[in-house]
Amino acid sequence: MSTIQLASLDYSELVAEPLEWSLDGLLLGRTNLLVGRNATGKSRALNVIGCLARILNNKQKSLSAGNFDATFHVGEGTIRYVLQIGRERVLREQVFVNGEREPKLDRTNNNLRLFLERKNEFIEYEPDGAEVSAVFRKDVRQHSFLIPLYEWAAAVRHYHFGSQLGKDKILMAVQQRGPSDFDEDRDEEKVVAVFAKGKKEFGDKFTNAIIADMNELGYTITAVDLVDQEGAAELRLGSPSGPILGGAQLRALGVLEQGIGGMYSQLAMSQGMFRVLSVSAQINYAQMSGRANCILIDDIGEGLDFDRSTLLIKMLRRKANEAGFQLIMATNDQFVMNHVPLDEWSILQRKGNRVAVRNIQNSRSVFESFKFVGMSNFAFFEMDFANAESEASRELIQGLREP
Repeated sequence: MSTIQLASLDYSELVAEPLEWSLDGLLLGRTNLLVGRNATGKSRALNVIGCLARILNNKQKSLSAGNFDATFHVGEGTIRYVLQIGRERVLREQVFVNGEREPKLDRTNNNLRLFLERKNEFIEYEPDGAEVSAVFRKDVRQHSFLIPLYEWAAAVRHYHFGSQLGKDKILMAVQQRGPSDFDEDRDEEKVVAVFAKGKKEFGDKFTNAIIADMNELGYTITAVDLVDQEGAAELRLGSPSGPILGGAQLRALGVLEQGIGGMYSQLAMSQGMFRVLSVSAQINYAQMSGRANCILIDDIGEGLDFDRSTLLIKMLRRKANEAGFQLIMATNDQFVMNHVPLDEWSILQRKGNRVAVRNIQNSRSVFESFKFVGMSNFAFFEMDFANAESEASRELIQGLREP
């Protein structure tokens, strides 16, 4: 897999209509924190990234109207991908490689011009209006410049930390023959299946990594495993009278904790503890299997106390830097904000239907000047320092200019 990382994103939808919405100037690095007041678009921004990944991985069930303009770092080079969709049809699609002015893929709704690498020439097709050319024309021999886009998309994982994260889902383990085509690790609610897969493929290395993560966050567990639940059942194929596929057993995640006599299941865990366990299991599997290089986490730290919230942030940022995956988190929690450097922040500010992004790249003077004030990171957000029009920002800049 090539080294590819999302570097920037602009997005708009329903342009010139009453519900128009746009996101302008989202710039991303290795570790990132999206912050903003409620209803500014943090979750929506992560959803846009996830949607682009599903489109490029051919997992999007239908093409929703929207305009994407994304730039990726690929090793020492870049790929810029432009996609415009309207009424479930591709209206415009372009791929620019390493800043070249001429796109290697250039498409309108009825014509596709595509570069053939082996022949060093362009050819033209009449594309299917509902097909995304970057997906259906990828070819490692003729159009290798499209492969990194597919690899990035296949390796995006999206977790909603404020949700159940699979706490209310248990696994029906079925005795069956042949491989399964179910892609469990893409579904954040299928954590029990992900755990079973991780334990089978990586054994103690996998379970020990989860135990270490939980211990690092103050959950003193000594073992993690699948535990049987009451309610074994038979699963019949096709209909209640169809052939029996095999004996089925309900299974859940369980942990053994110091000071408690036996292993207890996810159904007895606090929601906060299970969220940490779920994220740990899924990220560790993604790391060990090499199946994720971009991890999106919404509402990070939701439901955790101060200590565990800050430890979780520290652990995730360390994992991202050590394992080399891109981490994009979203929050409005002050505990989280105070433990992520301002250099990694993207502050979303909404005016009507437009969301602008303030970060150290486009507001460097304010971000760097704030470091000398001696206040918490949360104060930077709460007092609106990043807004060049705010009184706090003007006073900060004026104070630093005075002798």
